[in-house]
Amino acid sequence: MSFQIPSSALTIGIDIGGTKVLGGVVDNLGNILETTRKDTPKSGGDDLYKTICDVITELKSKYQLAGIGISCAALISSDRRTILSSPNISNWNSISLGDQLEKEFSLPIVVENDANAAMWAEYKFGNAKDFNPVMFFIIGTGMGGGFVVDGQLYRGAYGIGAEFGHMKVESNGILCGCGVTGCIEQYASGSALMRYASIEIANHSAQGQELLNFGDGTLAGFTGSDLTKAAKAGNKLALSAFNTCADWLGRAIASYTLILDPAGNINLPVIIGEKSVIRLVSESSWERSEGKTAEKNISVIPKVFLQLPSSIKAGGKYLIPGQVLPVGSGVKLLLLQDGKQVGNFITQADGGFNFAISPTTPGVHTYQVQIEAGTKNSAGSSELFTVLVR
Repeated sequence: MSFQIPSSALTIGIDIGGTKVLGGVVDNLGNILETTRKDTPKSGGDDLYKTICDVITELKSKYQLAGIGISCAALISSDRRTILSSPNISNWNSISLGDQLEKEFSLPIVVENDANAAMWAEYKFGNAKDFNPVMFFIIGTGMGGGFVVDGQLYRGAYGIGAEFGHMKVESNGILCGCGVTGCIEQYASGSALMRYASIEIANHSAQGQELLNFGDGTLAGFTGSDLTKAAKAGNKLALSAFNTCADWLGRAIASYTLILDPAGNINLPVIIGEKSVIRLVSESSWERSEGKTAEKNISVIPKVFLQLPSSIKAGGKYLIPGQVLPVGSGVKLLLLQDGKQVGNFITQADGGFNFAISPTTPGVHTYQVQIEAGTKNSAGSSELFTVLVR
């Protein structure tokens, strides 16, 4: 089925995830005019379909709309009409969602994998502009991925290409919702992160209760937002959970980069609650000493984290976001290019910062963001990275 929506028209975007159904009205420039949100029913199936309809009905009552786009954490048919399989949503397999919603609302419907939808948004409106090819990771309840080559989403032969979350990394690993054991999303995802936190709590009773007290004091009531808050406050067990998740995620990104050789990697963070405690995790971001006890293996020294392009064009100007953890405002940072200091800046209230690089000559350039020596507990912590300038 094909149809053309006028470029000036408004459309609805619906994101169906393992925990929420989020809807918004969007214009042709990607501006979100209004949003609404409902929890994903644990039963999935018909209850979830009704929730989706409720979200659409609420938004449709306020705007004149030309179409509806659906993104879902699921495997989608190549014609973008049917939910084939959704590992993290109950009773949400072989659902003819496009046909059902089109009949319900008499509007054109497109159903897309959530990571593909996010990848396309970044390619059209965000950080993936001008990169070819470009790879995308999104970390939420599970792990999703997207890949754009020559201005087209890569879907594979049957519409399920670039399912980065289901690379097998452990031969006798944890059972994934897809039915296979050892998928990377069981080790590098929001749900994996919470599992790591639960293990830390179980192994350290006194410190575990301190971590639980960032929530309501119970494991059953402990949420991702609570874990994020604890990590931002420098809680050792919370940071250890992030360390473990970060190691797995970094290895996955490094492996896919070697296979696909993208011009850029766009990485959305581990999303816990409404905000993220990290902007990007790379294989070298979290340094741990091997062969030590778990207690000694936890570090609360402030460290620098960056969201990086793998390559850029000579003469361009690129804004690089980053964050210092544990969070601290007013931390003084130095920027070095090829070993020479070229700038300095200070972190914001949430520990975040931005800086611009604009190399003029092609080749491999080395940059370093360093916490200024003398900063409390910093030990001169820094992040070193190289960028290929084309």
